[in-house]
Amino acid sequence: MKFFAAAAILATSVAATRTIVVTDTTIRDNAGLQSVSFTALGIKCSAEGAALGARQIACPGLDYSWHAAGSNSEYTLTFFAGTNTDAAQADGKVPVNCRAGGNGANDNVCQQTGDFAVTL
Repeated sequence: MKFFAAAAILATSVAATRTIVVTDTTIRDNAGLQSVSFTALGIKCSAEGAALGARQIACPGLDYSWHAAGSNSEYTLTFFAGTNTDAAQADGKVPVNCRAGGNGANDNVCQQTGDFAVTL
């Protein structure tokens, strides 16, 4: 009986994990993050300006909230289970290639160059 209880708990925890595949990331950085957009699990998410300062950003239609951080071609996306919660989280470095953005010496537009996914 103890074996079945342990197996049930293990199966529940394994089933609870989900891989969040991220595509089409674009980041604008002009001496600080200006805008971030990406597609996660087929849902388009974006934020710009002051909204990027929030610890967790909701994405309508996605069961996860997110946060972006970084500079100088080194950017991380963090995903949180649910919205407005300090529950489980996972993050990863987004592979990007940056080019001049046209709004001054520090303006860069960075686009995702490879696969990116996190398991939460």
